[in-house]
Amino acid sequence: MVQHPPSQRPDPSERIERSPLEMRVLSRYFVWWRAILVALVVAGVSALGAQLLLTADSVRYAFGAVAVLCLGILIFLRPIVGFWSYYFMAFGRPHDVVWGLTGLRISLGLAVFALVAVVAHLILHRRPFFGRHPLSLSMLGICAVVAASGLAAGGDYDRMIELVKMLLFATLFSWWIDRRSWVRQGLWLVAISCGFLTFWALHQRFFEGVYMLVGPGTGRATFKDRNFFSMVLLIAIPFYWYFAQATRRLVLRILLYALIPLTVFCVFLTASRGGLLGVAGIAGAIGWQSRHRWPAVIGGLVLVAGFYVVAAPPTLKNRADTIVNYEGESSAEGRINSWKAGTNMMLHNPFLGVGPGNYVKNYSRYHDSAPRQAHNSLVQMGGEYGLLGLILFVLFQWQLSRSLLRSRDLALSREDEEAARFARILWASLVGYWVTAFFLSAEGLEFIYYYAALAVGLE
Repeated sequence: MVQHPPSQRPDPSERIERSPLEMRVLSRYFVWWRAILVALVVAGVSALGAQLLLTADSVRYAFGAVAVLCLGILIFLRPIVGFWSYYFMAFGRPHDVVWGLTGLRISLGLAVFALVAVVAHLILHRRPFFGRHPLSLSMLGICAVVAASGLAAGGDYDRMIELVKMLLFATLFSWWIDRRSWVRQGLWLVAISCGFLTFWALHQRFFEGVYMLVGPGTGRATFKDRNFFSMVLLIAIPFYWYFAQATRRLVLRILLYALIPLTVFCVFLTASRGGLLGVAGIAGAIGWQSRHRWPAVIGGLVLVAGFYVVAAPPTLKNRADTIVNYEGESSAEGRINSWKAGTNMMLHNPFLGVGPGNYVKNYSRYHDSAPRQAHNSLVQMGGEYGLLGLILFVLFQWQLSRSLLRSRDLALSREDEEAARFARILWASLVGYWVTAFFLSAEGLEFIYYYAALAVGLE
């Protein structure tokens, strides 16, 4: 009989019935086939690494590529390492921040290794390839619409490929993740990644003299948009709050609690009005899930307001005045005009929209104001991918929220405090995303699709 390592041992209720002959063949040759596959991967990685070292223009980039190839061997042995490596690169951006490897598509290489490793393991362990969870199906549906829109209407194919990659990888992860320990590790990965970015942002402010913060990266990197960077920072606040309450280590608890005001301060330094509202939304969501609901909600909002008065820079305060009184303020009034243009786009192109990245290019056909992005995830999604894409995106958000609330309620009924805490973390962070995404084109935020995979694992 096949001897699985403890971390890969199948559930007894899901054991596959095999004939005696098949059992004998597997017991004799299974380990040898794995060894052969690993040997082939090692040989290929070694040859490719040598080629990169000999031909690369930059020694730093060459060694970075070789490091990724070596990590690929470990990923092949343990596919979960591929998922963690990929998402840490996508969320924490260490290659942009401290390694000096901006432009090297490390996350894409790790995604390819993880994909190959998962397929190989599914074949060797005879596990099903396809998961039927509604969240997985919703992500596949959005992926199909995005691809169809790009092929039919044309547009920015790099943007289309990036979003398709996010959706497919998160879907694959939702099929793979089936252990609570992996869900726990996945939540900590977000806290570590965003905490790393918070300290990097503080370094930019106090040691580099940057007054208005933007994220790491160059060129068209999404984090370079300060509104988007503020969202990436603030959605980690629930992770710090709930993990700090659960940990028994005093130093770690103090660090996690300290990260909350530091993160809010960094959000303020981006001068993002959507980020300010997102912080308030997260404070309300955390309070709403507490035992004393309304006092906690009011207390959280009062704390945010007080911290805003004391710590917010003048730039943010001046911009915040236009949240309600938007008339005469070019940025706020421009968003209203852009929403009108996007609404016309989706009404005139209901099936597949104007295509990925074509929102600004087609803007003048639907409104006479200065062209700009929608700065609203729903409008951007509907304009570029049509009403069909918008409906699938809204359905995905509803299913994700419903899944998390269902998991939370079920965990509470079973007195499973850890599982309930995991669901609370993801739902509160999702609320922060919703509030901020109403003022930002953030349909391509990879965190939410990652949350969906964790929600499937949590169920």
